[in-house]
Formats: sequence, C-alpha cells, structure tokens
Amino acid sequence: DWSDITDEWDMFAVQGPRSKEMVNSIVENPVDGLKFFSHEPNKIGDMEVLINRGGFTGEKFGYEIYCRKDQIAREAGYDYVSLRTIPMGLEGEPQVHLEDDPALFRAVRQALKDCGMKLLDIELLRVREDLPSDYRAAFEKGAELGATQVLTSVWTRDHSFVVDRYGALCEQAAQFGLTLNLEFPIVSELTSMEQAFALQDEVGANNLKILMDMIYVHLTGVTPGEIRAADPGRFGIIHLCDWPSDPAGRETVEIVRGGRVYCGEGAADLKGFLEALPENVCAIELPNLRELELRGQAGHARRCLETAKEYFASNGL
Repeated sequence: DWSDITDEWDMFAVQGPRSKEMVNSIVENPVDGLKFFSHEPNKIGDMEVLINRGGFTGEKFGYEIYCRKDQIAREAGYDYVSLRTIPMGLEGEPQVHLEDDPALFRAVRQALKDCGMKLLDIELLRVREDLPSDYRAAFEKGAELGATQVLTSVWTRDHSFVVDRYGALCEQAAQFGLTLNLEFPIVSELTSMEQAFALQDEVGANNLKILMDMIYVHLTGVTPGEIRAADPGRFGIIHLCDWPSDPAGRETVEIVRGGRVYCGEGAADLKGFLEALPENVCAIELPNLRELELRGQAGHARRCLETAKEYFASNGL
C-alpha cells in the first residue's frame, strides 16, 4: 500500500564550501559524520527535518534539507491550513482525492495530528455543467479531518443551473456540518459581490456565505460603505492579500495566480474593507512566484503572516 507524498514535502539546497558550517549553525545535531548520498533525521528548532548530503555543484560538501509543508505552517505560526482535496485539473496540480486514497487520507490525518494543525477548509468546488454534481464523498473526508468550510466558485453563465446546483450542494454540505464559501473571482463567471448576494438570496441556504477576497473586492470597486450596508451574516471567510500598486503591464490573471503582494504593500483599501466586515476568520491567499523564488516556501509563508499581523497592529484592526 503506497501513495505519492512528493507534494507534501519541501527541499532547501545548501551548497558550497561553507555549506556544512551553515547547516551546522541551524540544526540540532551536527552533520559532520554524514556520508555522501546518505541522509539522517534532524531538527531545526522544533521542526523535524531530513538532511541529505549530496549535490551536483562540484563541491565537496552540499546538503539538502527536507521538511514537511504542514510543518512550515506550524513553524510560521499559523492556526489553520487549507487543503485542495477537490482538484481543478490544472497542469501539474497534485491530484489529492482523499475519498479514493485511504493511505493518503491516513497520512494527512496523521500529519495534522503530529503538527498540531487544524484544517479550516477544503477547496475548490467549481460549479459547471461538465463537473460532478455529488461531492458528498469529498465533504465527508474533509469533515473527518476537521474542516468546517468549503471554497467554491461559478464557472458557467447558466444562471438557473447554478441556482439549482448550489441548492443541492448546500444540502449535501449540511449533512457534514460544512459551510460553502462563494468567491467572485474576476476570472470566473460570477464576478461581483452583487451577483454573489443575488445568488445567495435565490438559493436561500443558511450554509452559503460570501468569501471576501481582498483583491477581488478591490478590483470590482466595492466600497466599505456597501459592505456595511449588507447583513453581516452574509459573509464568510476573508482572504488577505494586496494588489500591486504598479501592475507594470502584467495581465490580471497573472497577478491573481502569481503576483499578489503582502498586506499593506499594495493599492487596496484593506483597512476600510476589514473595518466594514464582521470579525470572521481571516486566511491568507497570496501566491507570489517572485517571493517564493527569493524566500522559499517557508520564508514566504512566514512573511505573509508577519506582514498581515504588522498591518493589523499598525491599523488598530
């Protein structure tokens, strides 16, 4: 019984004549006796890692530090994680179907337990004619892991179909105590807060909330006054991020999927939006390929949370 865990791990390479000295400065147990092309467990602070000696730079010493991505969240100080257990079918996307892979489900459950992390939500449930109509198996596994929320968005212009489908999906989700959080991404077919409100009213389900992603709120011209005028009970999860002050000619979809900036470093009126919204759970949705390259996944994860906390503190939020 096996499963592919490649996407559950991260690797950081330390290469060069001073690599052993550098690695020894951060790990619990010195790596002086580690033989070439061998590995051993170690710790960096409270984080368990695997250290492999090897490399392809021509140096005598070179090391690779492996750590689980769920440990990155814990070490960075997050309270929750999110899992994409309903894949979108994108190229290179991990196919994490927990309902079809008992070994992977057990591994994920154990990883959450070992790291002391809670699961907030599963994603991404898209509504479109050619996609499944029954997600109860995915909902059940998400709920068993502790999730209470499901992220969802609309990818068809057939309004009647959308209303009917969300009615059924909300009933399915309710069986497992789950709430659907409806996004209005500008790259989808439901692209405004007003449209989201209208669909929410037509469906009439208590477990359908509106997800407020800060860049979509900013780009669609929503004002703090419009948010305050709405029933606070309409809103669900808040996604924190910022829109670059100078997009520099980049396509919108490029920024949405890989160019969002840290809170307070962009053009969005985050303070106004957040003061107008109810105090719901805030999650960070901040893909930035440049920062990932510069900082690595652990560094980017830490910086996301640090800048969000700094912004909240400096603005009295």
